[in-house]
Amino acid sequence: PAGGGGVLQVSVGNTVLTDATAGKLQLQFGGEGPTAPVTLVSADAVAKTSVLSATVPAFDCDTCTLFDGSGTVSMRLAYSEDSSVVTAADFTFWAPPLVVAARFDTSGLRVIIQFDQQTTGAGEVACASLLDSSPTAGGLAASLGAGARCVWSADSVSLVVHLGTGASLSPSHSLTLVASAGVKSANGVSAAAGGAAFIVAKPAVSVAPELTVTGTTRVDECTSLELLAEATAARPATFFWRCSNDEAFDQYLRSQSGGALSLGDGTPQLQTSDKTYDVTVRAVDFLGGETRTAALAVHKSSVPTPRIVFTPPSLSITRDAEAIIMGEAFFSSCPVDTSALSFQWSQAAGPTTVPA
Repeated sequence: PAGGGGVLQVSVGNTVLTDATAGKLQLQFGGEGPTAPVTLVSADAVAKTSVLSATVPAFDCDTCTLFDGSGTVSMRLAYSEDSSVVTAADFTFWAPPLVVAARFDTSGLRVIIQFDQQTTGAGEVACASLLDSSPTAGGLAASLGAGARCVWSADSVSLVVHLGTGASLSPSHSLTLVASAGVKSANGVSAAAGGAAFIVAKPAVSVAPELTVTGTTRVDECTSLELLAEATAARPATFFWRCSNDEAFDQYLRSQSGGALSLGDGTPQLQTSDKTYDVTVRAVDFLGGETRTAALAVHKSSVPTPRIVFTPPSLSITRDAEAIIMGEAFFSSCPVDTSALSFQWSQAAGPTTVPA
């Protein structure tokens, strides 16, 4: 292991050493790397071999570099006094797996934890046996959500956390790999990884959520206003409502962060009748993805006005597909004549091809 501490035995051929001679030798790891004294374990005069033992030093020096979790150097058995070499062989230090990246995927439903090397991790494991979210409120269960699953990638380089229901983990939150999980280098030589916290980042590529807004935009002095903005996000988004041409209504909208905008009968927040209020709404999800800004012209009339609702409220179809759109009218809450209504349809924009 790169942290040192392991006991290494070295067999030296064509040499029969004594305790006195062994006491003058040392193992040197790399040209300017760490060294370790050796002791004689055994010497066989017939086979002309000697076995030496040493405690492996930590791989910690100015020239000690690791690549993909390991560093291979020339290990030389040499005399301490003049560094003359008796024999040499390659030796590889293995560091504990290190988390090099942890980030949400674009869906916001998974966190990919990537290590600097292949590990001993395999298959699906209990998240609680690998990760800790302290001091996050509610602990790991609240952070990852109910039913969260942790699955190692096929090459054992990445751990995929499938977040569960109600997960609270967000970008900039931290997780810790539990040392007792025993995650080591793939060959099992390194010490176990763990103990250091790492930060979970946003997705490498941000995907903007889609925004849809439904509801009527025409009211009178008796009816209510119901608008619903929805964003395609893994968790409830934060909505930003604004009005650019009415300061009082804009102040009210700034206090609203949900997708549903509901103004009661008479819409008292719309203080001026026969006015069109220029309303906008956008949403930001927990990953920082921002929707387009939708613009709405909300008109309050002093004359009782029927409210029209389309079903479906919006529609996207291919060129040759058949579409059925229903318009339904609701009478004003004001005292009005409720006799039968006649409908007149028109197209506001876009090309039209009328069947022959």
